[in-house]
This record gives sequence, structure tokens and C-alpha cells, in this order.
Amino acid sequence: RPRHVLHNEGEIVLYCAGKRIDMDDSVIQEAITRHFDILQQVSDYGNKLYDEGRGMKTVHMSLQKTIDLVKRKSQEESTEQVEALVKWYQYLMEAWYGGQASDMQLMEFTRDEDEELSRDDVYCEEGDFLGPHCLLRHGMKTVLEPLLANGGAERVRCEQEVIRIEETSDNTVLVETKTGLSIEADCCVVTMPVGCLKDAVKDSSSMFTPKLSEEKVEAINALRMGKYKKVLLSFDRIFWPRDELMIGMVRNVSPNTANLQELGNELLFDNLWARDGIPIIEAILLGNAATWATGKDTDTICHAVLEFMKDSMGLNDDLREWFTGPCHVTRWEEDRFAQGAYSCYTLGTRERHTEALRQSEWNGKLVFAGEACVSEYEGSVHAALFSARNAAECVSDYLQAQDSKPVVSK
Repeated sequence: RPRHVLHNEGEIVLYCAGKRIDMDDSVIQEAITRHFDILQQVSDYGNKLYDEGRGMKTVHMSLQKTIDLVKRKSQEESTEQVEALVKWYQYLMEAWYGGQASDMQLMEFTRDEDEELSRDDVYCEEGDFLGPHCLLRHGMKTVLEPLLANGGAERVRCEQEVIRIEETSDNTVLVETKTGLSIEADCCVVTMPVGCLKDAVKDSSSMFTPKLSEEKVEAINALRMGKYKKVLLSFDRIFWPRDELMIGMVRNVSPNTANLQELGNELLFDNLWARDGIPIIEAILLGNAATWATGKDTDTICHAVLEFMKDSMGLNDDLREWFTGPCHVTRWEEDRFAQGAYSCYTLGTRERHTEALRQSEWNGKLVFAGEACVSEYEGSVHAALFSARNAAECVSDYLQAQDSKPVVSK
């Protein structure tokens, strides 16, 4: 909902090809209208496939391919600036999904024919949750503190890499770690990210004994981890707008270096000066840009972002002279215990895969939880919380069922 959430609230400023765009400039409304027109045509094409009995094609056809298709059929002409901004609004959708439009399913953007797509002033499920955002001033540990009270902290084992989870002949679960620690329990809750689960179910892996069901393995392989990198840059002066929380930048379409080409033409920046009074800009790299940055050294990424900002804002100065460092780049994709930012659907993924991932294994004693297990809010902390509640119920039901079994004397 770019107009209602971003522009009307004054939370964002846009730069396009070296110039700042005034929020009252008609080009913004033209671009938003064009953006929604394209999405409506995308939805209409998806509905047409369903009407023709080819609905499954929407699971395997990408959003990008459909956009290209409807643009070729459309007779509507727009200015170069409008088209550049339309691609930026598409980029915002990619930011939500954690991947590029070429990986996003057409089905996700196919609406019932009576749904309205021409306006963005009403809440819809595809976007932020209803209500204001909040900042946890002292970090996520404040959420964990109540859970760690009453002896909870003493039961947490850190720096223990699990290498094996086994169902025993005594109807228990044995967890073994790399340091030799063994823990036997009535049941086990697995909260590994999808990327780590993919490694755990490979034929060469001995993580789970016995192996997980075919349905579970299929579900794990059908999902993927989105790529989402944050690049934090600190400066000795503020050369960007001071008040807006976010800055959208679209640079000239013909970059001069290969590095810039890999970053694409659209980026979103968080303005930490407006939020916290800190002279720091946070660039968000996702999709192709995040893929390019994965494995690159920090200096290379930093230089590419600085050049992108210079080009987009139309600056003549060398931003490296104002950059005080250090540059910090999040490395969730390179972290082998994360292997990405959060889970998301890709071409071919279906809701039944999420359902299968959530199902327990080993007669109920191996329970799965995590944001990937809740399709409605996948990729969010809310999904992780809801899945945890579901896991707690599964554990409780399993233990109660075991307690109610009659004891057979030998």
C-alpha cells in the first residue's frame, strides 16, 4: 500500500535518476496507478487460467513472467520516469517476499474477480500487520526474559551443535551434539530454519534416525530461504533528507560498472538519523542484489552501495570522503545455522507443503515449529510465535496420550 502507508504518512522520500521527487508531483500518483493497473491485469490473467481449468499453472508461473506478458499486450504508454517508479513499487513487493519477482508465484497475486486492486487505502493481508510498529529499545531479549525466568535460563544449552536426533527403542528421543553431549527426552521440538533442514534431509546426512517421511522431505525441499541483507553505513555529515524514515532510490538505467549492474536499479534505505539521531543509512539488498552480495567482502559491497547512492541522488562528491566507517553487512545467507533471512514460497511450492512441514513425526514425539510452518504469516516473528503455540499443544497432547496408556507388567 505505497500511497496510504508511505506517501500519505510522510514516511518516505524518493530519488529517481539523480533528482528528488516532490511528494506532490503527479508522477507518483501516475506510477502508483500504473502499478495497480498492472497488478489487476496480472490477477485477471491468473483468473483466466483458472476459468480455463489451468489453475495449477499459476503455481509454476512467475510474477515477473506474467508482468512481462501483460505489458507486451497492453497498449498503455508511460514516461520513462513513471516506468522506473513502477519497478520500484514492484521492488517493495520483492522486499516483502524476500526474493525477486522471477521466483514469486502468479497464484500469490491472483485475486477473486470482485476484489478491488485499484486503491491501497484499505488494509489487506499482503502487507504489514494492522496497527503501528513498535521498537524494542533493549532488543529481543526483553521478549525472552519472561520465558527464561524461574530456572528457564539454566536449562538452555548454548554453543551446542546438534549432529544427530534419534528415536530410541525405549520410545524416547535422543539428541546428540558435536561436543558429545547426549540428552534423552520424551519428545523433541525441531525449530531449524528451512535452509538447515534441507541439509539435514540429504541422503548423505545422518541427522534424523529413522529418516523423516517422504511428505516431510518433499515439503522441506519445496520451500526456500529468502535473501535479505542490510548494509549499515555511517557518515560524518547528513547529506540525505533528515525527517523521512525511509528513502527510495532509483538510479540511472545505464550503470558504468559490473558491480552496480548486480545491485539492480532500485534500493530501499532506512534513515537512522530520522529514527534515532544517528548519522547512519541502512541499505536493504534483496533478491538478485543479495545474491550478488553473498560471499563478497564488506569493502566491495560498501563501495557498490555508495556509488549507487551517488548516482541515484545526483551527487558529484565522492561519498567515501564522508564515510567514517565501519560498514556492517548482515550475513544470514553465509551463516550455516541460518542460510537465509526467512522462509518463503518459490515456484511450485504449495500450501500443502507448509501443512506437511508442521506435522509431527515418529508417532508424535518429533514436533516441528518455526515461521515456515504457518503459511498465513510466513516469514514473520508472528508466524514463529503461532507455530510455537501449536508445537506446545502437540507436545502436551502427546505426553497426555502417553500418560493415559495402560502400564503392561512384564
